Amino acid sequence: MPTQRLIKAHGFEKVWAVFESKRDRIGLINQDKIKQLYKKYSYLEYKEVGTRRSSNFYISIQHTDNDVAFQ
Repeated sequence: MPTQRLIKAHGFEKVWAVFESKRDRIGLINQDKIKQLYKKYSYLEYKEVGTRRSSNFYISIQHTDNDVAFQ
Protein backbone atom coordinates (compact mmCIF):
# COMPACT_ATOMS: atom_id res chain seq x y z
CA MET A 1 0.00 0.00 0.00
CA PRO A 2 1.42 3.42 -0.91
CA THR A 3 2.39 5.72 1.93
CA GLN A 4 0.55 8.96 2.58
CA ARG A 5 3.77 10.86 1.80
CA LEU A 6 3.89 9.38 -1.71
CA ILE A 7 0.19 10.02 -2.30
CA LYS A 8 0.62 13.64 -1.21
CA ALA A 9 3.73 14.14 -3.36
CA HIS A 10 2.50 12.50 -6.57
CA GLY A 11 -1.28 12.33 -6.37
CA PHE A 12 -3.57 9.44 -5.55
CA GLU A 13 -4.15 8.15 -9.09
CA LYS A 14 -0.50 8.12 -10.16
CA VAL A 15 0.74 6.48 -6.95
CA TRP A 16 -1.90 3.76 -7.11
CA ALA A 17 -1.14 3.07 -10.78
CA VAL A 18 2.55 2.56 -9.94
CA PHE A 19 1.68 0.45 -6.89
CA GLU A 20 -0.67 -1.80 -8.87
CA SER A 21 1.87 -2.22 -11.65
CA LYS A 22 4.59 -3.34 -9.21
CA ARG A 23 2.15 -5.57 -7.34
CA ASP A 24 1.06 -7.27 -10.56
CA ARG A 25 4.66 -7.75 -11.71
CA ILE A 26 5.60 -9.37 -8.39
CA GLY A 27 2.49 -11.54 -8.62
CA LEU A 28 3.59 -12.86 -12.01
CA ILE A 29 7.08 -13.60 -10.70
CA ASN A 30 5.56 -15.52 -7.79
CA GLN A 31 3.26 -17.41 -10.16
CA ASP A 32 6.24 -18.54 -12.20
CA LYS A 33 7.93 -19.82 -9.02
CA ILE A 34 4.78 -21.68 -7.94
CA LYS A 35 4.41 -23.25 -11.39
CA GLN A 36 8.03 -24.42 -11.30
CA LEU A 37 7.51 -25.99 -7.88
CA TYR A 38 4.30 -27.65 -9.05
CA LYS A 39 5.98 -28.99 -12.18
CA LYS A 40 8.86 -30.42 -10.16
CA TYR A 41 6.99 -31.76 -7.10
CA SER A 42 3.29 -31.78 -8.02
CA TYR A 43 0.98 -30.41 -5.33
CA LEU A 44 2.85 -29.76 -2.08
CA GLU A 45 0.69 -31.05 0.75
CA TYR A 46 1.12 -30.49 4.46
CA LYS A 47 2.97 -33.84 4.80
CA GLU A 48 5.76 -32.52 2.58
CA VAL A 49 6.02 -28.87 3.63
CA GLY A 50 3.83 -28.37 6.69
CA THR A 51 0.37 -26.92 7.12
CA ARG A 52 1.25 -23.23 6.74
CA ARG A 53 3.37 -23.64 3.61
CA SER A 54 0.85 -26.00 2.06
CA SER A 55 -1.86 -23.41 2.68
CA ASN A 56 0.30 -20.67 1.13
CA PHE A 57 0.95 -22.90 -1.88
CA TYR A 58 -2.80 -23.46 -2.31
CA ILE A 59 -3.60 -19.75 -1.97
CA SER A 60 -0.94 -18.88 -4.54
CA ILE A 61 -2.44 -21.32 -7.03
CA GLN A 62 -5.94 -20.11 -6.25
CA HIS A 63 -4.95 -16.54 -7.21
CA THR A 64 -3.59 -17.35 -10.68
CA ASP A 65 -6.68 -15.87 -12.29
CA ASN A 66 -4.75 -15.13 -15.47
CA ASP A 67 -4.08 -18.89 -15.92
CA VAL A 68 -7.35 -20.70 -15.27
CA ALA A 69 -6.03 -23.99 -16.69
CA PHE A 70 -3.30 -24.04 -14.03
CA GLN A 71 -5.67 -22.85 -11.37
